[in-house]
Amino acid sequence: MNAIEIIGALGALPLNDLRAVQVALDKELLKYSSLDKDLYFLLFEVTGAPPIKADKFARSELGVQWRRNQLVFDQFMAKLVGNTKPRQVVIKALKKFLLEMLVDDIKLKGLPLSMRVVVQNLNRIETTFRRNFPGYLESGLGNLIIKRLGGNRNDK
Repeated sequence: MNAIEIIGALGALPLNDLRAVQVALDKELLKYSSLDKDLYFLLFEVTGAPPIKADKFARSELGVQWRRNQLVFDQFMAKLVGNTKPRQVVIKALKKFLLEMLVDDIKLKGLPLSMRVVVQNLNRIETTFRRNFPGYLESGLGNLIIKRLGGNRNDK
């Protein structure tokens, strides 16, 4: 069966089967998504947890969940950065800033600070940001945070 035939057959499937197909596709696609190693190692820095080999982690069930939630984190980063072109060092500082904010939020909720809890909450970064910086995204003020962290390539 080729892709066109598979796509054509989807219309005949009941909702439960479509959901099963979606889960299987998500699982297969995640195998090909890479682990953001900067973000991954920053996690150990902000939590103080002992590092785990990235390759071992990436193959684990928690690693699969990390990559899924990392996509949400990356989408939020893109929204926050907008049209600015921050230097790589600023991107890394922004990731650290956001992770620290997420860790603080986890602590405030009284949850245990563990790798699993951070991974499970990584996809909540936009909600956490909006609670800490109300109106920033809507007003396009994300650039103020970027400038505070070191500016962008267009700064003189």
